[in-house]
Amino acid sequence: YGSNLTNWDVERTDRILELSDDERGEIGTVVRSYTSWQYPTLEIGPGDGAWTESLVAGDPLYIIDRHQEFLDSTLGRFNEIYRKRIRPYLNGSHGIPEFDFTMLPQDQFGFIFAYNYLNYKPIELIEKYLQEFYKKLRPGGRMLFTYNDCDFPQGIGLAENNFMCYTPGKKIKAI
Repeated sequence: YGSNLTNWDVERTDRILELSDDERGEIGTVVRSYTSWQYPTLEIGPGDGAWTESLVAGDPLYIIDRHQEFLDSTLGRFNEIYRKRIRPYLNGSHGIPEFDFTMLPQDQFGFIFAYNYLNYKPIELIEKYLQEFYKKLRPGGRMLFTYNDCDFPQGIGLAENNFMCYTPGKKIKAI
């Protein structure tokens, strides 16, 4: 009944979305098409950095996570020279409010990516996140994020089994 797992261990092992090679390839292609050396890129919740290599064209590349261990793991994927180009930030822990992004520049990001991060947030918090992210995008900037779309039976099942939050897709699209 007790566990030696930390919060970040649980997120690392229990919150994994399985993707086929084709799905992973499609997402990677889209992500790379939206990143450019001309504009900063932001990755929200990189985890262990599975997608970060697809974002390295953004200059600079910002990463933000609630666990220092994930930031360290992501940074560890790169050599020392490239690590100096990445701007890591801790958010949502150690007294920093979860959706406080005041440390990030306004109206600058060409691309924001949040894979498997908002899936576990209630709709009220997702709305706050999206409002904050919108302020960070430059005109013409794009954001790609995932959420648990409960307009489909699979999403409802994930919510009913307490794996992800209940998030109506129609409401997300309206936001």
